[in-house]
Amino acid sequence: MFFGIDHLVFAGTRDDHRQLGEALLPRGFVAVPGRLRFDDIGAHSESYAYAGGGFVEVVYEVEPGRAPRVWFGGPLPRLMGIGVSSDDFAADTAGWLWHMDEVQVLDDGSRHRIVAAGPHEHQSPLYLFAMDRPDRTLDHPGLGGTAVLHALRFAGAEHAAWRERIERWLGRADAVGDVALEFAPGDAGIAVTPVFDGPFELSPRAGG
Repeated sequence: MFFGIDHLVFAGTRDDHRQLGEALLPRGFVAVPGRLRFDDIGAHSESYAYAGGGFVEVVYEVEPGRAPRVWFGGPLPRLMGIGVSSDDFAADTAGWLWHMDEVQVLDDGSRHRIVAAGPHEHQSPLYLFAMDRPDRTLDHPGLGGTAVLHALRFAGAEHAAWRERIERWLGRADAVGDVALEFAPGDAGIAVTPVFDGPFELSPRAGG
């Protein structure tokens, strides 16, 4: 069962990461220690946790030009990935396009395992993926984040297509756990805006 939003992935720069931190830390987010290193594409990521252990992740280039241009070739920052949590991962993701099981070594030497899958092309302007959470525990419940994610707002000319895709992939398109999914017309492409309590919106630029 897909029981919630796991984390949200933004493509950005190091400056975007710093500026995002300045906006998030006073609003109940907590910086996640260490970073993830995706050296095969010349990128790293750092994150900010919110209530329940979910987090906002910013992926930035450390070797410009190596990471997929579909993520970094346009205006930044931009929400590019929506992760959902599954407590029945094998069944929920059966037949999906890609699966990933890798171990990251963090800055402090600890090991972090990532088990994920996606129903469509990973290197898309906006992609959805699932994380394996058999005990319904996310990555950072102990960091003390208090910000609460209430909704994801999909707006753009592709809003109807995204509603259909999400219903097909997840079985419903009105919510994922306690997080409402909203769809509305807008400009070309699609943009997804996370809405936290306050209300506080992380407004991304539109994807293709």
